[in-house]
Amino acid sequence: MTLGRLYETLQRIADIACGEVAPEPHVTLAYYYNVTAVQLAPLGDAVADLALQAAPLVMQARRLIRDPGFSPAYDPYALFFEIDKTPPMAVVYAWLRRLGTQQGLEVSPAGAQAWVPHFKVVSAPAPVAEATKDQIDRLAMAVHFTTTHLVLSFRGDTDDWKNVGAYPLAD
Repeated sequence: MTLGRLYETLQRIADIACGEVAPEPHVTLAYYYNVTAVQLAPLGDAVADLALQAAPLVMQARRLIRDPGFSPAYDPYALFFEIDKTPPMAVVYAWLRRLGTQQGLEVSPAGAQAWVPHFKVVSAPAPVAEATKDQIDRLAMAVHFTTTHLVLSFRGDTDDWKNVGAYPLAD
């Protein structure tokens, strides 16, 4: 799926959900809690080295996630796609967890079995109806793309995401 086709599909989903395409769409593989740019900066070199050892990652949407416990407080009706776990993605996730732990960061607690790679798709103003969910699930199955870099980012004080760096994956 090309980037243009991906955005076109995301816009169709946003229209169905009466919402907006999430700003800066990205797949979250791992996350660190309660961090600042200063705390993440040393991790950048390690992530750059990791990225050079990992091939581009194929992302395939699996299903729609509408769980309110999954959505941030500032966007309670956000829609996410769960992304299929692949062996190469699991390796990157394990590396990211290990790197964060080595840096003394508070790392996402999910082990490999509970881990849920996800992609925020839409910010919706209200809960999505069951019939709408089914329609979006059908569109989700067509969403697939390849990512060619890892981005290290954190959520700032104003709930916006700030990038620390982007690191190309090996060819």
